[in-house]
Amino acid sequence: MMISVALHVILLMFEMLVCNKLENVHDARQPLWTLVFIPLVFVSIIAIAVCIWGFRHDRAFEMELFSSVNILQFIFIPLRLDEIIGWSWVVILIPTWIVLSVALIGVLYAVILAIVLLKSPDIIPEQRRGNVYSAVTYTMLVIPLLVWLVSVLYVHTDGW
Repeated sequence: MMISVALHVILLMFEMLVCNKLENVHDARQPLWTLVFIPLVFVSIIAIAVCIWGFRHDRAFEMELFSSVNILQFIFIPLRLDEIIGWSWVVILIPTWIVLSVALIGVLYAVILAIVLLKSPDIIPEQRRGNVYSAVTYTMLVIPLLVWLVSVLYVHTDGW
C-alpha cells in the first residue's frame, strides 16, 4: 500500500510540474521538459520492481505494468520537446506502437477465444458472457487508442 501511495504522489508531482511548465511557457527560468519528466522515469523504475513483486506474489499490478512498459516513451518525449534529439514523432512513438501492437494481439486473442467459447456446449452461460464482455471491453479500449495514434502520426508527418 505504501508503494502505491508513493507512486501516486510521484505522479501528482509530475502533473504539477507539467501544469507549471505549461502555464509559464514564456518564462526563461522554467526547467527543461527533461527535468519535468524525471518523476515519470522514477515511477517507471519503481514500477518494474513492483511488477516483479506482484507477479511473484499473485497481486494485481496494472498501473505499474503500464508505467514500466512505457519507460522509453517517458525518456524520448521530453528529449524531443527540448529539441535535444531531432527525430520525427513517428520514431519517438515507436515504443507506443509496440505496446499497442501487443495490445492488439491480446484483443484478437480475446475475440477469438470468445467466439470459440460461444460455440462450446461445455461452458456455462456466465463464463460465455464474461468472455464476450472482456473481448468487447478490450476492443473498445485498444481500437480507439490505435486510431488516435495513427491520426496523430498522420497529422505530424503531413500525411504519409
